[in-house]
Amino acid sequence: MTQHLEAFAKMLPSRLAVPSHVCVVPTSESDSTLSEMPMRRLSQLEATVRTLNSNGGPYKWHVSMLPGIFRGQPEIAWNAALLLLKDVTETQANEFLTFPRPALKHMHARLPDGCLVLKDLSDLLLREFRKKRSSDSGALITLARTALKFTPPEHPHHHSALINLADDLYERFEKEGSNVDLDEIIVLRRAAWKGMFPDNPERQTILLELDDCLYERFRRTGAMADLEEIISLRRVTLERTPPSNRCRQLLNLANSLVEKFEKLGLVTDVKEAIDLGRTAFELCPPDHPDHALSRDCFANYLDAKIKNRGARARIMGEGNNPSSPSSSDVKQSIKKIAFETLETIPLRLLHTPTGILCNRDLQLSHFEKSPQYQQLLSLNQPSAAQIREAVNAFFQFATLSHRWANGEPLLRDVEGRKIYEMDGVDGLEKLQQFCALAFRRGFLWAWSDTCCIDKDSSAELQEAIGSMFSWYRSSSLTLVHLCDVSDTGSLADSVWFERGWTLQELLASHAVLFYTQDWSLYKNLEATNHKTDPALLEEVGKAAGIAKQHLMNFYPGLDDARSRLHWASRRRTTRPEDIAYSLFGIFQGSLTNLLRRVCGTCSWTSLSRDYIGFRRRFGPGLGWGGIVVQQLLPRQPRAIPDSTSHPAHPQQPCQMQ
Repeated sequence: MTQHLEAFAKMLPSRLAVPSHVCVVPTSESDSTLSEMPMRRLSQLEATVRTLNSNGGPYKWHVSMLPGIFRGQPEIAWNAALLLLKDVTETQANEFLTFPRPALKHMHARLPDGCLVLKDLSDLLLREFRKKRSSDSGALITLARTALKFTPPEHPHHHSALINLADDLYERFEKEGSNVDLDEIIVLRRAAWKGMFPDNPERQTILLELDDCLYERFRRTGAMADLEEIISLRRVTLERTPPSNRCRQLLNLANSLVEKFEKLGLVTDVKEAIDLGRTAFELCPPDHPDHALSRDCFANYLDAKIKNRGARARIMGEGNNPSSPSSSDVKQSIKKIAFETLETIPLRLLHTPTGILCNRDLQLSHFEKSPQYQQLLSLNQPSAAQIREAVNAFFQFATLSHRWANGEPLLRDVEGRKIYEMDGVDGLEKLQQFCALAFRRGFLWAWSDTCCIDKDSSAELQEAIGSMFSWYRSSSLTLVHLCDVSDTGSLADSVWFERGWTLQELLASHAVLFYTQDWSLYKNLEATNHKTDPALLEEVGKAAGIAKQHLMNFYPGLDDARSRLHWASRRRTTRPEDIAYSLFGIFQGSLTNLLRRVCGTCSWTSLSRDYIGFRRRFGPGLGWGGIVVQQLLPRQPRAIPDSTSHPAHPQQPCQMQ
């Protein structure tokens, strides 16, 4: 090490102080921890150094601990020397800034300059050791990593350090074939390529090497992300190649598109490959050295289109009839399954990009213009599962949960109009904000109970009431607008937790986001689902009076009916009968069965108390509670059952509104 330091001192500029004596403390070979004896020795050295430095002698002492074992390899020894000098440079630079001393007057004050000196030396060492074929690849990689540490990202040759390390790793990869090395090589070469100026002549070489590595990983793993990146890189290469020399670049891009076609079966890919192959063939006349290559590749692309049974599709071009029988059959199959799937979502949806309310026909029209539809057509015989998956993906929709206010737009107000072009405040502005926010969240479709139901049609209104729970459950996201909660307010302050209809909307929705009165996220909690935030879920549970497990995993039905009635008892509706309608989804639509079940499991006395509670809340009209309970209760019980044979009943009646 002393010899290395002497040589090191001769190479460095005079302004950099170099240690003249080194005391090495051995470390454990098995791991990075020090044994008791070396640790004690290191502590002694540190104490000695502090004493020497405090005496103000002519020398400045420094203690550093270096990783690894030299194993007699000069590359490792040099790496240790570089790390030691880096440590010394940092210490002296920091001390110079705070306590300048005459002994350090030649030391450059800024650390990056000292590191750049070490960077130049590490580059020199790499070049020298690479000349020796006997050098261990692991030692060279270690030295290259150290050189990269000395090169800040803003340095004009930072990409060179990335390339050097990538080249050393690639040499080892060729021998050992490690996927870990391959992954790191791709990361390094990608960073080097992006960090180089566009006019750098090395940039094209790095791009081609990155292409090779990505293709090797794609060949091993079949990851489509790698193939997509390869296609993007080859498009860049093609753009930067003069037209007269594009033959091989055209074929390379076409080859990758054919591989994608064979994987996914997209007709647009093989069509583009054929166009590229034809262009390459036209660029290569019979006397061109690549004439045979371009001819054979072009023939392969045509063959791929014809023979690939798994992904074969008809390429629509001039002279082809787009309404051929096979194409018509596929379209009919798609339309049939699409309508079946659409039956499970609301009849009307707002198209968020345009703000137009769309019925089933318009919804299907938008789908037939979508990339998902074109992809289905490109398949020879799409399965029912593929069609349903495409339809469901296209028709993901967001729902609005809110409290009705003044000026809520109805169906007749927005039908045939673009809501974004309408002027209004209150309800209309809320609808516009909701649709724009749903679009920002990535949804093409949105549903609101204000304008998406024809309330003048009793049949449609009845169907909507019965389907409301399932619509909120099948939506991808429910946006809850808390019109009475400011940025500093809390959920418990909102009347939203007191309304009858919002109970099923909260329970049915798998994903919910709460927004305050100015349409900012509640407590600025940026997430895809506030139900997955533990603290917020607990706050929601307290505000709603519902346990967390029910908020996360609620299933409609008659199980634990009294708890469900208790949740409803905390809420109110404008009309008494609406409390019944709002519970249809929670109890799967059968309130008669609910009351029969309650009658069968509770004493007549306890049920009477519930009935009295209903009557007190709803008044003499009794609303739905009176109607149903009167039908089920006997006018006079023949005998009052023994209370000891029934579960204890709450003293307070279960009241609902």
